[in-house]
Amino acid sequence: MHTFLLTGKSQMGKTTLLKRIIDTVGAERFGGFYTEEIRDASERMGFTCVLLGGGSLPLAHVGLNSPHRVGRYGVRAGWFNEEVRRSLTETVDSGKIVVADEIGRMQMSDPDFLPFIQGLLASPEQGIVLGSIMEERDAATDALKALPGVRVLPVTWENRDRLHEEIAVEIAALLQTGN
Repeated sequence: MHTFLLTGKSQMGKTTLLKRIIDTVGAERFGGFYTEEIRDASERMGFTCVLLGGGSLPLAHVGLNSPHRVGRYGVRAGWFNEEVRRSLTETVDSGKIVVADEIGRMQMSDPDFLPFIQGLLASPEQGIVLGSIMEERDAATDALKALPGVRVLPVTWENRDRLHEEIAVEIAALLQTGN
């Protein structure tokens, strides 16, 4: 199992970097989801969960009245629904590279998400996982970062323009060797 988890400050470009890796390696080799910002002019208003196989669903929004809150955002209850779970399961079953962007407080507000990700990352049979994970200290995400086969890659202003090429080359080599 090979897991690449990008980490870094908010708005450092982790999702952009992840999407560049997907484009470089070939989108047909990936499945799962990434999180995209919802913007109103220059202000971030929320987040959408975008499925690589097509479709999207709201994850969080400043105007969402929800008991699940992360900062100023209300998080949609049940976002990790049948559609998202099916996308990830089909990706695993097909042998594609699993994308999970982001493993963070919003996503973990759904009680089914963290156990699924823990099982995925702890599975020795799982092929390649590409994702991002919150930088802040947290018992659950710290445990994921410490799993065998997990590489945590800090994204910084200095490395973010070249890191996608390094990771894409490594993933391509793993695909050629069948690992």
